[in-house]
Amino acid sequence: MILIVDDKQENLFSLKSLLQLHQYEVDTAASGEEALKKILRNDYELIILDVQMPDMDGYEVAEAVSGLNKTRDIPIIFLSAVNIDKRFITKGYNSGGADYITKPFDPDLLLLKVKTFCRLFEQNRDLKVVHDALRQEIDWRKTAQQEVERMNSSLEEKVAQRTQELVQLNKDLEIRNAELAQYASLASHDLQEPLRKIITFSRMVEEKYLAAVPDARRYIGKVIESSERMRNLIHDLL
Repeated sequence: MILIVDDKQENLFSLKSLLQLHQYEVDTAASGEEALKKILRNDYELIILDVQMPDMDGYEVAEAVSGLNKTRDIPIIFLSAVNIDKRFITKGYNSGGADYITKPFDPDLLLLKVKTFCRLFEQNRDLKVVHDALRQEIDWRKTAQQEVERMNSSLEEKVAQRTQELVQLNKDLEIRNAELAQYASLASHDLQEPLRKIITFSRMVEEKYLAAVPDARRYIGKVIESSERMRNLIHDLL
């Protein structure tokens, strides 16, 4: 939407009619104060501003518009039939104007400028949207990167802690395995030693004293056989 600011109703009407004839949406203000109130409430893509106005002239309006974050990117075209001297034109640019047109103006030239500035404003607005989206994406990526780094740091700490626990556990297992091996060795000797003696002395008795006593020899054979079976069971258990 385009805002036309002029204290003369005939100027507002003629400019508004010209722009609406070419499919532009137009709003008007009859003073600088009214223009600033509307600029704060509405969104405009171009301001056509008369220089010579009572109370608040066009230069003051332009400086106010340029000083606000919301409106400083809106292009301003000055229109003037009185202040056409170079120093007034320079003042217009210095106060924030994008162009300065003297009256009477060529309608075709004005429309060309309006079209150009509206297109530039739309492009700048689109670029700002892209820039904001890109900045949000960068901020999101930074946040994600920080979160990843935090998680990696936490994971490294957990891995280091778990590794230390496993090393200690491995040492404990090695000690227990050594103790178990020592116990198995002692148990094997202590459990099998009586059986070896039983088997050895039983065979000595069998060979020396029971050759002529069949029943006794058979009984002692069972003792030896059971002892050997016990020795095998102990071996398998260990």
